Amino acid sequence: MGRFMTIIKWKPEQALELGRRFRAITERTAPQEILDAVAKMKIVTQAYSPNNFFIATIYDVDEKDYVEATLAAIYVIDTCTMKTYPVLGEADTVKLGELGRKIFPERS
Repeated sequence: MGRFMTIIKWKPEQALELGRRFRAITERTAPQEILDAVAKMKIVTQAYSPNNFFIATIYDVDEKDYVEATLAAIYVIDTCTMKTYPVLGEADTVKLGELGRKIFPERS
């Protein structure tokens, strides 16, 4: 399973159409393939800043579902700017720190 952070930004003139697409997802009127793609994304948390025109979402996706889950991004990409980053959760960050201390004890 991979964890990702996606930041979606939009301009005021894009807000109406982006809102329509998000509503289609939440109201389950989007194409079934899009609803299936969104269902493969396990949302961890989401932060919405309407005054700054962005949404940041952290979610998990099983490796076998990467391609299908990407359809959710394709559905809205023409109404916003989107950047997605692989990220580590808290447990993996702790594990990385432990490994780092073993490999680079002089940096501890």
